Amino acid sequence: MLRAVGGFLQLAPSKTPKLTVSRLVNVVDSAIRQKNAKVVWNGSKAAEYFFNNDAISTINIEWSHTLIRALLFSVMSHQNNKVKISCLGALNPPKGTP
Repeated sequence: MLRAVGGFLQLAPSKTPKLTVSRLVNVVDSAIRQKNAKVVWNGSKAAEYFFNNDAISTINIEWSHTLIRALLFSVMSHQNNKVKISCLGALNPPKGTP
């Protein structure tokens, strides 16, 4: 489900209702803060997809701040190094990837 949320956030047009985006950002935020490595990894990929969509990620800077804080939380607190690397990668996603 998290990857689907990320896929939607990656392709969502700027006219997407703000409440919808806000709720989806909260889902991703919650996932990134979990202990389960697979959930956090999928959440970090969803965050990366969000950051790849300038039409959405620039509407409300607080959405980006929320996800950045969550990603940094997992980098600092998670035990799994692959998860940490995925979270760091989400903070600097390659632009122009579909």
